[in-house]
Amino acid sequence: MSTETPSAQPEEEGSPLPAIIAGVGILGVAAFLIFGTGSGGEEATRSEADKASQSAQEGDKSAGAGGRVRGGIGARSVDDAQGRPDGRRNPAIGVPQEGMRLSPGTPKPKKKPESFDSIEEERAYYRAELVREKAMLERRYEFVKRLEKVKQDAASADEREVAESRGKIVEENYAKQQKVVEELEAKLEELGG
Repeated sequence: MSTETPSAQPEEEGSPLPAIIAGVGILGVAAFLIFGTGSGGEEATRSEADKASQSAQEGDKSAGAGGRVRGGIGARSVDDAQGRPDGRRNPAIGVPQEGMRLSPGTPKPKKKPESFDSIEEERAYYRAELVREKAMLERRYEFVKRLEKVKQDAASADEREVAESRGKIVEENYAKQQKVVEELEAKLEELGG
């Protein structure tokens, strides 16, 4: 008996062509099953007609023949925006703004009373008006100062022109407010207050 073991025969290396062909075939079948239409000719023409009629109903002008959109993804039709009829709002935001008032938190100006019960009541009314109008005059003065800075910082001729046209309005408002304050001061002096 011999102790020698038969030598293992080396594997024969063959061509990789059959494996490549088999892989391509498997991928081809998988692609057909996944991406294939799976419908007959009659069903395909029916689905194209359905797409065409659907695009015609929706008024899709970008759809061509057969309901297909040319040149990429087409826009979908959407419903018009509808507002909420009950007008809910967040209470933390505050009351809605009415008209041209400065801010929602400012109270509406009181109407001037027809007559006063006493001279002291009339003086108190005009003092309160003077305080309110002086505060407004200070705000108008701030606007004038801000606009001077805007005029200086204007980069182009158009911006300077806009700033100058706004400046005329701001200066007119400041002059009107000065006149109101002067009239109230004269009224208080007349009343002896």
